[in-house]
Amino acid sequence: MKCKSCKCNIEKWKEVRWNLYTYCTPKHRQEHQRELARKQKEKDLKKREAEKKREKKEKVLERKAKKREEKKTSIAVLTKKLDKIVSEYIRKRDCLLTTWTITHWVCITCWEKKEYSHFDAGNFVSRANRATRWNEFNISLQCKVCNCWGWWRQYEHWIALDKKWGQWTAQRLIEDWKQVKIYKSWDLLDMIMDFITKLWNLK
Repeated sequence: MKCKSCKCNIEKWKEVRWNLYTYCTPKHRQEHQRELARKQKEKDLKKREAEKKREKKEKVLERKAKKREEKKTSIAVLTKKLDKIVSEYIRKRDCLLTTWTITHWVCITCWEKKEYSHFDAGNFVSRANRATRWNEFNISLQCKVCNCWGWWRQYEHWIALDKKWGQWTAQRLIEDWKQVKIYKSWDLLDMIMDFITKLWNLK
């Protein structure tokens, strides 16, 4: 049998006399046990440090995820609110422009006159791009047929916009639509306040 400390061969009589089992002397036994305790302490310390680093990293990731979620939620809520206010403004504006009342309106593409509740706030170019999504020249009152299924009336919509807002209006909207624009939360808040003011002036 070899000593765990010095790796020397342990004599049989020492093993029996001192009951050392795997150590050649009591001193070596104490030294080896101290060494084992030191290594175990270092191991526990490293484990605690690794655990602290892991917890710290998890907290940082959690905070970042929370901020991203709050930002998304904030922008989503503001976008929904802005869409609602812009839609209300366009409805009242075009009712007043076409019939001078807020009870009836005229579709910009088919020129059919209907009651206030039977219409949509239709976009000339897609509202998917935010560069023109809230451009008040891009949005006009349309009947549900023209807005949802009237893609063949796009030319009439083009002509009607140029008559309504001036020449090259439709062309400028198409050029703006090709751009990429990113709005921050404060930009959306500014636009909300602007359209609230315009809506208030209509009333």
